[in-house]
Amino acid sequence: MVKISYNYKKGIDKIKIEKKIKLKELLLNLGINPEEVIVKRNNKIVTDEDLINDEDEIKIFRIASRG
Repeated sequence: MVKISYNYKKGIDKIKIEKKIKLKELLLNLGINPEEVIVKRNNKIVTDEDLINDEDEIKIFRIASRG
C-alpha cells in the first residue's frame, strides 16, 4: 500500500498499486494537478517522472503562491 499524507488536509490515504507508476500518473489519478504540489517519497523530493512503488510513503505539499 502506498501511504499518502497531505500538508493541506487531515488524514492519510492508503492506496494499492499493482505496478510501478510515474508520480505524475498517481497525482492525476488522485485529482491533483502536478504543477501545484511538491512531493516527497520516503522523505526525498521526487519529480513527476519518478516511479512510485507499492510500499512507498508519499507526502504531498501544496504550493501557495500569491501574486
